[in-house]
Amino acid sequence: AYALGGPLVAAAPVAPKFVAAAGSAWSTAAHPGVTVLLSMLGTAFLAHYNAATFFCQLAPDANGRRDERFMQVSVLGFSAAAVILCIVMYGGFATFGSSSAGLILNSYAAKDGLAIV
Repeated sequence: AYALGGPLVAAAPVAPKFVAAAGSAWSTAAHPGVTVLLSMLGTAFLAHYNAATFFCQLAPDANGRRDERFMQVSVLGFSAAAVILCIVMYGGFATFGSSSAGLILNSYAAKDGLAIV
């Protein structure tokens, strides 16, 4: 729908733009723009203020401890969030290329039904 001449490309805030990769994967990883991505990922995975409440609500194990279960739940939750974040990030970049907005939803057209969902 966002391909050249597609029904939503004219309604998108910015037209998709793709450029040939310049250099190796190492040069891409060393690009200063990667620090923006890292800071966004760090913000996305900050410990939430409700962590202590969640810890107290976990049922203790046979020894009366909650810490091992809390670690399991935390790793599972952060892993699931990371997978979802990577899928959305890949989908946005695959659609808009280098013209992707920092908040990927801002790249989609306002009348795009799938972006609204």
